[in-house]
Amino acid sequence: MKNKILLCGSKGRMGQAISRIAVDHNCEITAPVDQGDDAAEKINDCDVVIDFLPSRCHPTYG
Repeated sequence: MKNKILLCGSKGRMGQAISRIAVDHNCEITAPVDQGDDAAEKINDCDVVIDFLPSRCHPTYG
């Protein structure tokens, strides 16, 4: 079973790097989010959160 990842900052350099290697590590980016997206709507469907957003635009996870 693949780990489902909520990836905050998915459009940035680190987010893109994680997206490229996720499949090699039995993971799937099921919820790519960025600044302005509502991560709270997607968090319940994920096993793991990886957060590369700067602190100034950090979402509330609920």
